[in-house]
Amino acid sequence: MIQRSILCSMVILFAITGCKKSETVTPQETPLPYTEGVYVLNEGNFGRVNSTVTLYNPDSARTYQDVLGTLGDTGNDIVLFGTKGFIVVNNSHKVIVFSTETNQVLGTIQLPNKSPRQIAVVSETKAYVTNWNTNAVTVINPTTFQVVKDSIAVGSSPEGIAIANGKAYVCNSGWGSDSTVSVIDIATDNVVKTIIVGKGPNSVGVDADGDVFVQCSGYSDWSNPANDTPGSVSVINSKADTVTVAIPFPLATYGHPSEIAVSKNGYALLSVKNGIAKIDTKTNAIVLSALVSTSSAYSIAVDDVTDYIYVADAKNYITDGEVKIYDKNGNAIGSFTTGIIPGDIAFKH
Repeated sequence: MIQRSILCSMVILFAITGCKKSETVTPQETPLPYTEGVYVLNEGNFGRVNSTVTLYNPDSARTYQDVLGTLGDTGNDIVLFGTKGFIVVNNSHKVIVFSTETNQVLGTIQLPNKSPRQIAVVSETKAYVTNWNTNAVTVINPTTFQVVKDSIAVGSSPEGIAIANGKAYVCNSGWGSDSTVSVIDIATDNVVKTIIVGKGPNSVGVDADGDVFVQCSGYSDWSNPANDTPGSVSVINSKADTVTVAIPFPLATYGHPSEIAVSKNGYALLSVKNGIAKIDTKTNAIVLSALVSTSSAYSIAVDDVTDYIYVADAKNYITDGEVKIYDKNGNAIGSFTTGIIPGDIAFKH
């Protein structure tokens, strides 16, 4: 399974209100008056040091580029917690901590040669980071900027991670060959269970009931597509740590699903071949095969407060990208410009 950032490197190598136009400025041109809005982590190009953050303010429809300066090589994840933001920079092997009150960098935690991918924040003093290169999870203290526990062994090529019911759920992607989720007890930092899910678990989210939704891409055999296996979504009960249902996504209709965004408002969205599919998280059934029809969804996110859907378009992967905004029914609302390869999206209200 070729992951998002690797796909980008291969490519490189060979307005919320409908009638209000988004205005783009930079912090150098105008003092940044907003510390709330939509944060977009722009991955930048693999092998280059051009990852940045875009901040979009829905009230003014103004877009601020490079609000934290240049972050490093390949930004993969952004998470907001309290008054801080956390950014995983994969090929620079580090986690950046910044203030969402001032949009200033507070500190950096170096993770040499670990190839970090995703982060889940438990508290002001504890967070978990998945690491591709070491098949492990690192525990960090975001306040002291120190590594607390260097390595919790999990499955192959861990990616997405989420917290539910006092545990961390780690997607072991194995580049499509693994099919497990490691469960870490956050009180002891030990793996307490390994759960079998579909092939290639990549991303994960938790609904309002504490159920864990794991997006599984399936297996892609690039030399012989006849050997491909379909994707699915596994729903884990976080109390029993068992899979209650596996929702199939047939290859012919959906291709290989690439990302899940779980809303606290009763639904989840999945990026599929021809758009964004919608799952009812109460019935665990697909209710729409294409809530939004698009073949260019690089990443997706849901704002639980507004119920707006944000879809990132990386365009040609070498120039500025774009984020398109839809309401919960899939109606287009607006859009704004981002940096190069807009990836993960986070919201502050």
